[in-house]
Amino acid sequence: MTHPPLSRIPLPPPFDAPLLVTGGTGTFGHALVRVALERDLFPRLLVFSRDEYKQAMMAETFGHDPRLRFYLGDVRDLSALRLAFRAAHYVIHAAALKQVDRSARDFPQFVQTNVVGTMNVVHACHDAGVRKCVVLSTDKACEATTPYGATKAVAEWLAVTGSTYGPCRFAAVRYGNVIGSRGSVLEVWRKQVEAHGEVRLTDPNMTRFWMTPEDAVALALYALANSRGGEVFVPKDPPHSSIRDLARSAFPRAPHRIVGKRAYEKKHEVLVSPEELDRARDVGPCVVLVPPPAFVHWDPPPFGADAPPLNAPLRSGGAAQQ
Repeated sequence: MTHPPLSRIPLPPPFDAPLLVTGGTGTFGHALVRVALERDLFPRLLVFSRDEYKQAMMAETFGHDPRLRFYLGDVRDLSALRLAFRAAHYVIHAAALKQVDRSARDFPQFVQTNVVGTMNVVHACHDAGVRKCVVLSTDKACEATTPYGATKAVAEWLAVTGSTYGPCRFAAVRYGNVIGSRGSVLEVWRKQVEAHGEVRLTDPNMTRFWMTPEDAVALALYALANSRGGEVFVPKDPPHSSIRDLARSAFPRAPHRIVGKRAYEKKHEVLVSPEELDRARDVGPCVVLVPPPAFVHWDPPPFGADAPPLNAPLRSGGAAQQ
């Protein structure tokens, strides 16, 4: 069966072994499972998450497809990960706490899930004989200014260095806001309109990167297929806009009220910083940050190491410009 292109990033050929996704009942997990089942990308899909009700609803959504299996557990629990990972050859680590405001109030909990949980994933992958693991990151990990961003920056470095400690090869993908994801600004604004009849903007000139769940899935699968260990995959020229323009597009009839920028918020987000340019390579469908040479102790060399360099940082205030 022929399918239309999912994204500007090409999907890889079908994989020969099962895939497990942590945090798999979320927005990314639903999109991944839908794409993988429709295109028969894996012989089996394993969803690892904490909520049995969400798992039951997800199984119903996908018609109890026999290729889909669920594991109940928390990434904070290394023993649960080890048991589940025995059935997988590939892992995408999507489980995370993501609410920026909550990260300031509940920072220890964010550390336990986003940092310790990722470290547990690294250990479990090596212990269970997983071939490859891709860790989902965020633009807020680049030049992090929030507690949430700081935890994801550490998680990203655990992916960059994870291949050092055993046979599994790790990589990360770093991208911006996913449209329609749980807790996204669009969901927040919708609730504001329903409750107050207005959209509340912190700074109307603030800019952010945007992508669809399908774009995020395509990037993660591209990384899974091509990574050799230690790379960070970043979308090239992703859509970006001001908060004002996004609000006008999504809620054209709702009035806007400016409430002021939070102290920790950036005016513009960054996907590739100036300091990372010496490691940034343009591989065509996306940008790859190759790991620092001192961190690479395996063969073959990182994917994209011989590709042309990226010429300028990627900022939401003007992608690929100084």
